[in-house]
Amino acid sequence: MNSTPTQSINLHHTVFMIEQWRSFIQGVDRIVGFCRNKNNQETEGFEWSNNNQALQIKSLAIAPDFDTELKVICDSKVNYQWLRPDLLPYESNSRANIGSQLNLFSEREYVVLMVKCTSEDYADVYYLYFRNDQSNFGISDKTTHLETSHKAMIGQMAHQFANITLNNYFNQRQANTRFKERTRLLLEQRVNEESNQEEQILKWKNDWVDDYLFELGERNGFNYVISETARKRVIEETNSFSDTKKILKETLIYICELYEPSLGDTVEINNSNLIVHASEPKPKEETTAIVPNTRINKTIIFLDNLEKVVLNLINNGHNVTSAEVGANMDKPITAPAITDALNKNKARIYQLFDQYPRRWAMIRQHFKPVVNLTTKKRSSLSISS
Repeated sequence: MNSTPTQSINLHHTVFMIEQWRSFIQGVDRIVGFCRNKNNQETEGFEWSNNNQALQIKSLAIAPDFDTELKVICDSKVNYQWLRPDLLPYESNSRANIGSQLNLFSEREYVVLMVKCTSEDYADVYYLYFRNDQSNFGISDKTTHLETSHKAMIGQMAHQFANITLNNYFNQRQANTRFKERTRLLLEQRVNEESNQEEQILKWKNDWVDDYLFELGERNGFNYVISETARKRVIEETNSFSDTKKILKETLIYICELYEPSLGDTVEINNSNLIVHASEPKPKEETTAIVPNTRINKTIIFLDNLEKVVLNLINNGHNVTSAEVGANMDKPITAPAITDALNKNKARIYQLFDQYPRRWAMIRQHFKPVVNLTTKKRSSLSISS
């Protein structure tokens, strides 16, 4: 037999079986099916009739006395039986005809085949209404009636067909249920894995921040810590570890210069002193219009190169000395050459520092020759005042 179509799995199995009977024996005029649930002892009835123009299967009401009789039929060892239509237990006129006299030709009147199928949970009883000739099976000869031997063979075949069909139906439904359950578990597992993965990544980032602060603290002689608010902001607002390192380093330098902690002190990064301007666009006031072939332009380029080199040295954990800065310039120069260039251009440097107070922040804070230059200016101004 072909496997049960997927779209039929959701049908009530008795309704499904009635549809299969219609395909298996095309000549039947009516099919009645009853399902008795062995667990809750409830009974359901369904009927299909060729007289129904819509050809729909409808539900049947179950009379209490028939329900009792159906239980007896389900418990019996009879798997199939040919019956008279007027003696069927669920028909309204069957009680009046039970005692009617049978004649020699009454065998011809037994044209309803009862087929019983049982499983662990259900007991089904089907009644198939045949015509009393061979037209049920596509034979045009309507004069030859079904013989007893023919009926026995038909009954046995029908019972075997019903068992195979229902077994396939239940196996397919169980397979479909298992598939849905596996799919649901896989989807839940996928969601849990993604959630766990996000949690693991977040934990890894947090551990990395702690390890990095510990490493810096060991090297610099401080106990660096970070508040939860600042930690969350650093993790959420940075896209790479180099950005994270840069923010943490700049913030620690700023805090240490501001509070001047002693060796061994705890230095805390919190949200109020966290420096994240490195990843933000520069303010408009920091934009400089460079005029080609002017001394001020050359001074701007020189300061930009110093700023870039100092920032790279800090990010890579190197000491910011004149020798290191000069060696890492685009065109390497000596430490005395840097000092000489700064002194020769100090007037223009003072002018640029006053004009752009937020630019070249790294060399102003961390490159000693520039720090000394600005210190001299402040000293001269205080003396003159």
